Amino acid sequence: PQWAFAKEVDAWTRLLTERDLRRAGFVKMHEGFTETAYRYVFPHKEQYKEKSAKLQNLITILPSAKRENDERLLHNAEAGLIAYTKKQSMEADRAKKQFDVDPFVWARGDGTFAVVQTWPVEINDCFREKFEVVTTPEKQFEQTALDEFKMSMQKLFE
Repeated sequence: PQWAFAKEVDAWTRLLTERDLRRAGFVKMHEGFTETAYRYVFPHKEQYKEKSAKLQNLITILPSAKRENDERLLHNAEAGLIAYTKKQSMEADRAKKQFDVDPFVWARGDGTFAVVQTWPVEINDCFREKFEVVTTPEKQFEQTALDEFKMSMQKLFE
């Protein structure tokens, strides 16, 4: 009904829709592109099941401080956590405003703030088909990122 909205809101919505449609025209599609994704994986499975009531939730937090989820950890034969292989940081002012994220955000010795962006993954046949296990680190794997992922997992599951 007409009484349920303002004309200005309707006009603004139409402008934004038109803008988005114009921008969509700039997207280019390329056939044959295959992404090569590198990730660290911690297959915790049922290893910490007896501690599940005491463990904090998994919080996937981005370097921007945006939270993508806050959920209980799964504990089953396929449960795992996955993270990027590059070191990630959060600006100090954003990091200091965080709560309940000790396993994922902390101050480094140099005064910068580490952020480990990790999310759940099911390590099953489908996963094994899509990912190849690499045991020899390549240039895409940063040692600092690995050390911080390990630290994050230790803090999360202690």
